[in-house]
Amino acid sequence: MTAAIEPTATEPVAPALRPAVHEQKVEGFGTVRLVPVDPAADAELLHGWVTEERARFWGMADHTREQVR
Repeated sequence: MTAAIEPTATEPVAPALRPAVHEQKVEGFGTVRLVPVDPAADAELLHGWVTEERARFWGMADHTREQVR
């Protein structure tokens, strides 16, 4: 496991560097880590996911990045 880096007020921490709330090795796949969402750092990624046609279930297809944040 990597050491956690504390975020600063001006610099969000990338998901790979955040402390995991759960981590599990999956044989033949690798390590799966769950980390908390950081709205400032993850808004772009989350916006891309929830506005995909296949994610229409969430009802956020027309949301802006700010609304997703």
